[in-house]
Amino acid sequence: MSLVKGSLLQHTKHFVHERFGPDAWRMQVEGLPAAGRPGVLQPVPACWYDLGLFRRLLRALCEYTGRGSGFIMGELGRFTADRELLGAQRWVLHLARPSFAVRNLDLCWRRMFDVGRWDSQHEDGTLELRLAEWEGEPALCDWIGGYVRRTLELFGWQVEGLAHAEGLSNDAATWAFRAGGHPHPEAVRVNKLTSRAEVLQAARVLAHCTRAEALARFVVELSRVQLGCSGAQLWVLGEEGEGMRLLCSAGEWEREGQRSCLLLETGGRTVGRIEVRHVQERLEEASATLLDELMPFIAESLVGVLEPRREQPAVLRNEDEAFRQRLQAARHLWGLTARQADVVALAVQGQTNKEIAGALGCQKSTVELHMSHILKKCGADNRSMLAASFWTLR
Repeated sequence: MSLVKGSLLQHTKHFVHERFGPDAWRMQVEGLPAAGRPGVLQPVPACWYDLGLFRRLLRALCEYTGRGSGFIMGELGRFTADRELLGAQRWVLHLARPSFAVRNLDLCWRRMFDVGRWDSQHEDGTLELRLAEWEGEPALCDWIGGYVRRTLELFGWQVEGLAHAEGLSNDAATWAFRAGGHPHPEAVRVNKLTSRAEVLQAARVLAHCTRAEALARFVVELSRVQLGCSGAQLWVLGEEGEGMRLLCSAGEWEREGQRSCLLLETGGRTVGRIEVRHVQERLEEASATLLDELMPFIAESLVGVLEPRREQPAVLRNEDEAFRQRLQAARHLWGLTARQADVVALAVQGQTNKEIAGALGCQKSTVELHMSHILKKCGADNRSMLAASFWTLR
């Protein structure tokens, strides 16, 4: 049985409510098999449901909207892309290059469906997208067209027309779309932080950033947007005795105006600073506070991409070869990053988050963030289960 994520059913429900009202939604649900109605009426975003329910909903919506169904399906596809990619996952867009959407459209697609595989090719201003292993129908064609177009736009593509090239029949195994266009000039796209939840999302992006250039551009642009400044600069500690060096600068950096500075510290030492130029006398306190909460994560990420990693023996107390092999197996099976493997090595030997932070030279909050990712990856509910899983690895 093919599956669809509950979040997609929820997006469809919200779309129909906004466009046509709750009565229209109830009418469409009444046409579904009785067993599937409860899940559709109150879908759980994290759960998976029968893909057939989604197909029947689209058919019912087409019947309801009549001749304008193609346009409505496209709008529903665009609505879905906005809800999927501009919610909690929108931080992915901040560091991704426009070509990311073309190379990795499957990553977005698999958030909603467990079937279908995308391939793509871009040549001479023409973009070819092919969806294989997918049982299609006209209503889904229009929906996918709207979803793909909006996804490309969100990832920075200038889309000039999108047409269904082949596979329109119901029994087609592969669908193809052809679009004209090109990626916008590479640019970092950031939004202002408005809550601590968004600070945590930004911290997760920082923890996975491995390119110094992309990290620096993200930091200076976020600083400008967050503080409403005309210019921002990122300075980092140079080689021993060289003081600070400029890593990245953005915006207008003129002499007029006020200058403010935020220090980047980790492991009890200063590793850099962010300088901003602003015309207002005072920065907005709430915005500056949220950015200040992100400073330890920025500092830790800078150290990770700019400084050579310490040798493994400095992290591990247990030096025997069996432990090393078990740690290597854990990293492979659970998909851990190098830093997460360091945290696991100390956690399974009984160290607290505070002790691990001291050993690795980072903030306790950074260790807590790593630990939450580790527990999710290995399927453990707590540190005891993590340790039990680790020591039973072969």
